[in-house]
Parts: sequence; structure tokens; C-alpha cells
Amino acid sequence: MKKQFPSSSFLRLSLTTLALILCPSVYALDVNVAPSGDIQAAIDRVAASGGGTVNIGAGQGLLRSTLKIKSHVTLNGAGTPQTTLTIGGNFSGIQNATEGLTHVTIQNLKLAGTGEKTSNQCNGIIIASLKTYHTAIKLNNVQVLNCGGMGVHIKRADGVNITNCSFHHNGGFTLMHNFYIRESRNATLANSRMTESPSGTGLHVAGVCTNIHIINNVFANNGSQGINVQDSPTGIIIQGNTCTGNGTSDSYRSDGIAFTGTHALIENNTSNNNVGFGIHTWNGSGVLNNNRASGNKKANYNIHGTFTQQNNQ
Repeated sequence: MKKQFPSSSFLRLSLTTLALILCPSVYALDVNVAPSGDIQAAIDRVAASGGGTVNIGAGQGLLRSTLKIKSHVTLNGAGTPQTTLTIGGNFSGIQNATEGLTHVTIQNLKLAGTGEKTSNQCNGIIIASLKTYHTAIKLNNVQVLNCGGMGVHIKRADGVNITNCSFHHNGGFTLMHNFYIRESRNATLANSRMTESPSGTGLHVAGVCTNIHIINNVFANNGSQGINVQDSPTGIIIQGNTCTGNGTSDSYRSDGIAFTGTHALIENNTSNNNVGFGIHTWNGSGVLNNNRASGNKKANYNIHGTFTQQNNQ
């Protein structure tokens, strides 16, 4: 009986499949582009290849329209402020191209509006979904400033990591903030600075949120609260942060840390010289340990709800 051999097309298909198994990044693509170049074309090219990195070189560039970020794309600058992109109008600097993005990283760049107190209501980075959750969203060593709208707004995301960032002088308009995260879960904000919002909050957490970790950050001189957590989320950790000089009036939006929610851990924070309360829990439950509050205009602590308290000064 004559022996049958696989066809050449079958062999090619098998080798391709084997390559994908052994090397999942076989389609990964790195594209280099100048800050003044066509960054959107580079994003589109990398996304079409299956993913990779867009490396934006050092220098300054003017954005004339929103950059639409896509899944499996890393937008990587040469550092901040080495790579600076200026938003040239009333639009977002970087925004999700679709709902349900996954594995998106933005790092090592500076994104600037043209003035947080002007009529320019541009936003810095918007990754927001109405239905399908985004997953695996990362910002590292990113500076966002001078946006009249939101500095950074993330909505409906699962798995968010914000580290070593600086969002400042954003939110010149009512209810606009340096950083606003809404209806998200499993997020970490660490080792970052949220400062100098003219009327907004350093960090605003709202909607149905779970497992948000706020660790070792600085929230200073914002027009509203340093940190505001509302809408009764669960599993919030606020740990090792410094909140100072927040608030511009005696209204309820002038606390260093304002909180409502359940199963919270609020510990080892310093909250000084805020216009409202140093630490203010409206209601909820959790643990309040080893915090330091002093010089706050209304009072250092105003605690409501069921909180275990130890060693707060």
C-alpha cells in the first residue's frame, strides 16, 4: 500500500500553528515615530499586526485630533518630560477606540492641555465604556496637566494599574478632576501625585467599584477633596497617602479624605491642613488605624458608620 504524506499546505499550516504556540508574540510589532509624526497610523499598524509597541521619540508634538488607542498596544514615550504631546483643541488627547479594550499600556510621556482655567475643556486620557468592560489597563510614568476637563477618566475597567504618575492642574470646570475612576474593579493607584486641580478632586472614585487600592500617593492643593470615595463601594484600601492643603471653601467638598463604603481599610495616612475635615467617613464599615491628621480647619476626624479605630492621632 502506498504511504500517504501530508500536503505542503497542511505542513505550512501546522508549522504556523506550532509557531503561535511556542511564540505567542510572533506578530508583535514595534514601530518608532517622532512626536510630530503620524502617531495614529503607528497605533493602527501595531494593532493590525496583533499588538506591540509604538515608541514615540523625544521632543514635542501637537495633537490635532484624538489619538484612538487600541487593544494590545503599548504607547511608549522616551520619558516625561522628554516626550511631550500637547492637545491642540477641545478634544481628548488619548481615548479608547472601542469598548472592551484589553492589554493597553501608556507610559513614559507627558500629555498637556493648553490651560485648565480657560474655555478649553479638553480631557487628557479617557478610557471609558458604556457596556463592555475594559481589561488590563496600565499607566506608568505618565504626566497629564492643564486640561480643563478630566486629567484621566477610567470607566468600567477590570484590572487597572496606575503607577508613578503625576496628574496636576486638571479640572478647571465643575465636576472635573485630576483622576476620576468609575464603575471599575481590581484597580491600583500607587506612588503617584494628584495635585493642584483648580476646582476638582485629586482622586474621585464613584459608581459600583470593588477592590480599589490607593497606596502611597500624594493629594495636595486640590480645589475639592484630596480623595473622595462615594456610592458605597466595597473592598477599598486607602493606605500610606498624604493629603494636604485640599479645599477652597468650608463646603462639604473640602476634606483630605472623604469616604463612604464597606469593608474598607484606611490606615497609615497623613491628612493635614485641609479646609474641611482631615478624614471624614460619611457612613460604611471597616478599619481606621494609625492615621495622622492635624491642622484641618473643620476638625481632624469626623467618623460615621461602623469602623474599628486604633492609634489615630
